[in-house]
Formats: sequence, structure tokens, C-alpha cells
Amino acid sequence: MMPLHQAENPRLPEGITKEDVLSEVARICRHPRFQRAEFLRKFLAFSVERTLENDTAALKEYSIGTYVFGRNEDFDPRNSSIVRTQASKLRSRMAEYYRSDGRNSSFVITFPAGSYVPVFTLSGAAAPQILDSGELPRHGRLRDLKSTPHTSILAILPGDCGLVRDKIAEMEGFAANLTTSLARRFPKNVLANSVASSLSRNRESLFEFGDRLTIDYLAELELHREKQSTYITVSLMSYADGTYRWVQSFPWPEDSQESLLRDMSEAITDVLKGLDDWTFDQSSKLLMHDRCEHICEEGYYGLERFTTPSVAQAERAFLRAQSVDAHVSRAYSGLALVSMSRILMGILPMEEAMSESVVLAARATALDPNSAQTLLGDATVRGLVDWDFPAAAAKFALAAHNGSASSIRLPLEVLTLRIPTGTLTEEPAELAEVIRRSPASIISRYALAMAFLHSGRPEEAEVEFRRTIELEYLCGPAWRGLWRALITQRKFEEADRVTRFVDPHTLLPYSIENLQAAAAGYQSNWQSLKGSLDTIAQFPLIERALILQAHHGVFAAISELGHAVKLHHSEAISIKTEPLLSSLRAEAGFQSLLRRFEL
Repeated sequence: MMPLHQAENPRLPEGITKEDVLSEVARICRHPRFQRAEFLRKFLAFSVERTLENDTAALKEYSIGTYVFGRNEDFDPRNSSIVRTQASKLRSRMAEYYRSDGRNSSFVITFPAGSYVPVFTLSGAAAPQILDSGELPRHGRLRDLKSTPHTSILAILPGDCGLVRDKIAEMEGFAANLTTSLARRFPKNVLANSVASSLSRNRESLFEFGDRLTIDYLAELELHREKQSTYITVSLMSYADGTYRWVQSFPWPEDSQESLLRDMSEAITDVLKGLDDWTFDQSSKLLMHDRCEHICEEGYYGLERFTTPSVAQAERAFLRAQSVDAHVSRAYSGLALVSMSRILMGILPMEEAMSESVVLAARATALDPNSAQTLLGDATVRGLVDWDFPAAAAKFALAAHNGSASSIRLPLEVLTLRIPTGTLTEEPAELAEVIRRSPASIISRYALAMAFLHSGRPEEAEVEFRRTIELEYLCGPAWRGLWRALITQRKFEEADRVTRFVDPHTLLPYSIENLQAAAAGYQSNWQSLKGSLDTIAQFPLIERALILQAHHGVFAAISELGHAVKLHHSEAISIKTEPLLSSLRAEAGFQSLLRRFEL
């Protein structure tokens, strides 16, 4: 080889003029790998022009940063990696040019490692010493992460904590968790945290190995304080041209980082999928889909168990599925069903769950409108929240047609559609078949017991409630159902024993004292209670109506029920078939109430 640059005094190879060099630069800039890389073109032209003018003193990191990349006068190369990053990318792009369009060039332009001064060499003597990611020698355990066809690579780098020095360890831990979360979404596109954190601590290594690792994007995290609050800012930068594609700040939580991790993962995912040059490996999609399906199955199993802890477990599973892929419909419909389950269990007021569950069901529908799980979530919300029973019936039927084998479909249909509308026909036989196929489905056994209770068969309901409790002691709705079945049969002493032997937390939202007082009220036809609204406010809806009927007449009872129906109170949905309201069912006002709200 005959290097041109010697002692910073350029000498062109024999037969090569400055015009030839400038023409070569123009041809390089027209190459496809440079057409969209404005800063790389400017970097190349600036360095070549300064070298041809024998002004290599200008080719320092500060000068390049301010002239080529437009940094301010206070630009400090020690705190910014943009020039080193882009120099590494420029070497790689030029190597591609000389293996394709420039393979017949009479000379080559190269940039030695660690230098921003180009070297001009005749191509006839030997091949240029520029190696791509597949040709570089291996260093330790680092391997070529690029696959064929091309897939993009993202590196998560914990950056400067500024004055928030006490958060350095938390920042590094969060960066590791963020890497894991994004790797679940893009298994073949995210640089391993062990590699990224190592390169982050030694930025020179990042630029030395950046091309071989074929990094396309850097997501750098930075902690900073504003007044009394701490924020974390994530900056997504293109490794190719050093431009920022996206910057966003998030409040730094003082306790759990779970919601921050989810929000940032979803935000980065949405940004990456919107980039034209972000290439998503198709096998990663399949792997991610399989993982989401597995996690969602954990969630649906938690819903089947129908206890406060199991529903909380289901919620965590669906949130994990969201962290793997923010665009999986089953996770959103599952979260909607979590809210619906809590309403049915009496531990979440309707007003708290209404708006969120509607949004979740709508999101699932937008992602996959024909999925059986999406239809199931939508049907349950339409029945329990909207009381739009015709629409709910159509959705439940479509969910069954589209292959919902979930053992929670029929129980939810019974609890949120058939019991409210009084269309209980073959439910006991259907639910019995579901239980035979899925004996661990507590919600199916509970729904079967409720079907017996609301079809005038309290003795069979009592038996099923007891079986449900034997299988799952923590199923609070089953305990309350058993209490109601016993009250319906006027077995007041047994109902009292139920309240004495059960864990108080299982009977939420009503206290043991409330239920014991209600049992006494039933036994004395409510004459033992004064009927004061201050006293009855904590009683369940049905008992409040009966207390008002005993002390203030039928009109007061129906007014209380009407107010609850107007608010879509979760306990009011089943008043049409509620056995304890038999004394009101024949009243004209009660029938008018049912017609007005299409129950």
C-alpha cells in the first residue's frame, strides 16, 4: 500500500488528482447506504476537504462535533459520544461501498482506527483494511449479533445521573429491567444487558465494537432533578447519523418502578415500530406471540379460581403479557375481565371500574375484533357495565362460535346475562358439563350454584355453594351465596354459623356484623331494626330494600332499587330473579322498574 497521509501532509497517489478524490466522494454519497445519512455524508466531505487542504488540525473531535453535527460552542467530547459513534458507522458504510459500487475504483478512502483523518490508497496494491461485522476478529465472548436477513439492534445504556448520585444503582437496575422487558418484545433485536452495560462504562469499546455488534439505535437513560421532583429521560438516537429520533421524560417513582417500566417499554416499542428502518425479525414475532399466549393462560387460570388473591395474580399475568407485547389483544381483554371479576366479587365498586374496563375492552377490539377472548371481554363488559343485554348475547354467541374453549365463558354468560335477564333454562346441565371438563374451575361451580339459587332451587344451590367452598375456601362470593341460600330457606341459625366461622376478609365488602344483623332482621321480619337510613347504609342492596319495605312501605323499597338500577349498581343487575325479593315482584312499581330498564 501507498498511504497518502504521512505526517499530516497529504500526497495523492500517482495519477490521482484532487478532482478525482472529490468525484469519488460524490459517488460515495450517492450510494444507497449514504442517501439517507446526511450527517455521514457531511462528515466524509468535511474530513476529505480539510485533508486535501492540508488542514488536518481541524479534524479534531470538537471541530467535527460543532461543524458537522451542529453542536454548540460548549460541546464537550468527554460527555458526548456522537463523533466517535458516527466515525465508526462511517467506516462500516464505506466498507460496504467498496465491496459493491466502488469495487472497481482506482483508489480507496479509509479512516484508520482512532483517527478522523482519511487515508487515500491505490486499490491495485492490496485490499483496503476495512472489515465489516462479519470479518472483524472475535473478542472474548462478544459475537456477531447480526442475523440474515437484516434485523435491527437496540442497545439500552444507563447514562449520567447528574446530581442524582444516590440513584446510580437504581438506574442501572432499571436499565437491566428495561432491557429484559424490551427483549421479551424483540427477542432478537435487543443487545444483552451484560454487553450493553459493559460498553456503557467504556464508551471507547462501544465505538470500537459498535459496527461489529451492528447497533442501529441507542436508548440512553438519564436521571435529573427539577425543583423537588426526579425525572428519568430516555433518548433514542440513531447510531447511523447521530440524530435523536425521540426523547421523553417520565417521573421517577419513589417506590415501585413497575408502572414506569411498563409505560416506558410501551412508548419505546411504539416509537421503534413507527421507524422506517426498524426491521423486526419475523421469528421474534412468533416467539413473542407464544410467550404472550402462555402468560395469558396463567391469567385466565387465575380468573377461574375466582378468589381475591387469584384475580390479583391474573392481573399481574396480563400486565406481564403487555410488557412482552403491548399489542396483544388477550392481555387487554383479560384485564377487562379482571375488573369484571372484582365487580362480581363485590370488592370493586362499579363506578371505579366502569370507564377503565370499557377502554380496555375497546382496545382489545381494536387490536383483534374477532378473537374469542376479545369477544368474551367485550360481552362481559356490555352485560355487567352497560346492561346492553342484546349486544352482550350476540357477543357471547360469537365468542362461542369463534372457538372460546375457556371454562370462564359460560359462567360469565350466566352471571352477567342469563341471570339478569331471567333466561335460565339449561344452565345447570351446561355448567355441569363445563365442570366435568374443568373440575378446578371455581367460577363455574359458583355460577352453577347461582343458577340454582335464581331459578328457585335454594336447596341445590346450598349444596353447590358448599362444594365450591370445599374446593376453594377463599372464594368470598361462595360464602355470601351460601349465606343467601340459607336465608332463602329460613335456616337462620346455620346462616349465623356461616358468619361466625368464615374469615372476615372473605366476606368483603360487607362485615360479619352487617350480615348477622341482616339475618336477625330476616328472622324478625325486620322489626328488630329501626329502619334508620344511617343504620342500613352498610347493608347489601337487597337487605336495604327489605328494611325500607318493612318500615317505610313498598314505594320506599322500590325507590331504593330504582336508584341502584339507574347507577348500574352491580347488585341491582340480578333483581329480576332475586328470590329474596319475591314479596315485591308482583308490585306494579317493581314491574314498571324492570320494563323501564329493560330487565
